[in-house]
Order: sequence, then structure tokens, then C-alpha cells
Amino acid sequence: MPKTRKSPLMFALSRCITILVLVILIVPSIASESHDSPSPVSRSQNKLPRGYVIYQNDRFNFQIAYPKTVLHPGKVPSEDGAGEVFSSKDGKAELCVCGQYNTLSCTLKEMMEDDVASEGKAVVTMKRVGGDWYVVSGTVGSTVFYIKGAVRGDQISKFIFKYPFSQKSTYDSIVTAIEHSFIPGPN
Repeated sequence: MPKTRKSPLMFALSRCITILVLVILIVPSIASESHDSPSPVSRSQNKLPRGYVIYQNDRFNFQIAYPKTVLHPGKVPSEDGAGEVFSSKDGKAELCVCGQYNTLSCTLKEMMEDDVASEGKAVVTMKRVGGDWYVVSGTVGSTVFYIKGAVRGDQISKFIFKYPFSQKSTYDSIVTAIEHSFIPGPN
């Protein structure tokens, strides 16, 4: 079947509809008030699995979702507003989310290598670098780690999720949902 070409009028109309839909979806989220705490309303709320809530960081303007029945915010928030640590009830799983300024102008590869080095004797199973992000995962002893960082302007947004290898079947789907919800902060 031969391809039919859209007329200029139909093409312009379809672009206008697309722009209108984007405006309808984006404007309410820009207008909503953000909080440096779990929030039921967010930029990516409609994509979240049931039981997940958003943590929005006001200082570095990043957000991430976590399962509220599995991970719980720390009792004492960070004094400087850079992030938060969420832990499982048994304390064996931990999600650390944070932002910072890239004062040393580190590259993504340098940041990723620093993260690997900070894990000690890590066995790295995956390393990837994209346009403004990196991911590294692996194990240290019997603990699985997954780290995703992003650089936008002079800001770094990052999360580190660690959990026991023995609970991998439970936490693998959670780390996937968390990774999909992560929205690094713009500068």
C-alpha cells in the first residue's frame, strides 16, 4: 500500500493538537507546589506503580518515587536539604537520594568510577553512560547495589539503592520502578 502524504493543513493541525496535549499535561505540574517530602502529586505520578509516593527535593529540584510500605524516610532529614535516606523495616535495604553541585566539573565517567571506588571491593555487573547520566550496578559481598547519577548544568542528582542479594527477587522490580521514576533536577 503506498504511503499517503499529509497535507500541510493536516500536518499543522496534528502539531497543534500535540502541543495542546503537552501544555495540558505539563502546565498543572509546573503550577503545583513542591515539597521536600513525600508528595501524592507529581510530574510522573500517573506512571507510578500502586503504593509508590514521590520524594521531591526542593534544593536540587529532583524527584524519585519509592514504595511507601517497603521503604521509609529517615527520622532526621538532612540538615542542608541535599537528600534523604529511606530504609526497609529490617534495615537491610536502603535508598539514598541526593543532590550536589559539580564544583570540580567531573565528567560522568569520573563520577561513575568514584561511585564504584566508594563501594570498596565491588564486582561490577553493569556500567553505562548516556548523554547526561550514568548507571553502575553490581555486588559487594552479599549486597546488591544500583547507582544512577545525572548531571544537568552544574548540578548532580543521584540515587543509590542497596539490598541483600538473598532478597534480589523482591527488590529487582522495586529498583526498576525507582529508576523509571527518577527525574534529575535541572540547573
